Amino acid sequence: MSKIKTIAIGLGLVSGFSMAALPLVAYADPGDYPQASADLPVNLVVNDVISMTIRSYSGSTPTLNGTTECAYDDSTDDYSCVTTGEQKVYTTISPGQVDNTTMYSDIFVSTNSTAGYTLKLIDADEVTSLTSNEGYTISTISSEPSTSNPGWAVTVTDGGVTSGWQAMPNNASATNPDIVAGTPITVANYTPATKVVTNNRQSTVHYGVAAKSDQVTGVYTDTVVYTATAK
Repeated sequence: MSKIKTIAIGLGLVSGFSMAALPLVAYADPGDYPQASADLPVNLVVNDVISMTIRSYSGSTPTLNGTTECAYDDSTDDYSCVTTGEQKVYTTISPGQVDNTTMYSDIFVSTNSTAGYTLKLIDADEVTSLTSNEGYTISTISSEPSTSNPGWAVTVTDGGVTSGWQAMPNNASATNPDIVAGTPITVANYTPATKVVTNNRQSTVHYGVAAKSDQVTGVYTDTVVYTATAK
């Protein structure tokens, strides 16, 4: 069972007016009097903003476990996330069994940056194994989990293209989860063909796991981090 933590990182939205006062002199009578005028610029500054929604599912008939909505607010220099339900994926298997299909997350990203965004995935800390309360583990692997290849891994679908199975990367900054110091998986690296804003563009991550034939009973968990960043 893999519990999911979400973080949205980007640039916030601030709008304001900046006025440059220039000399302005005008006469009501347009006759023979001398006249002078000048432009008065009014500037509206709109910074990048980014938001992310994660919906996680489990089961052969997909059941929505939880929805998390995250957004970055530059006015407070912080992000906020709200979760409805329980943000997790889970499965129940016996020793020697495999589940590569029933656990997945849909991730939707919106940004007003016309350059697009990146979406990354990494473990929350330095421990990349699924670990039970008793300390037994299921290691992450860089190939498809199977009865002859036990472990857990992820595969990414973005823009109609599905990647091979990938191991969950180590986050070397375990003491500060807001800083991703490892080398994350790139879920999406999106640049619009024409300069337009992005609204709820979807990527999907599947989680697969295979237990050893002698796997000790228990609940095995790990936590991962999704990071969306405007370009």
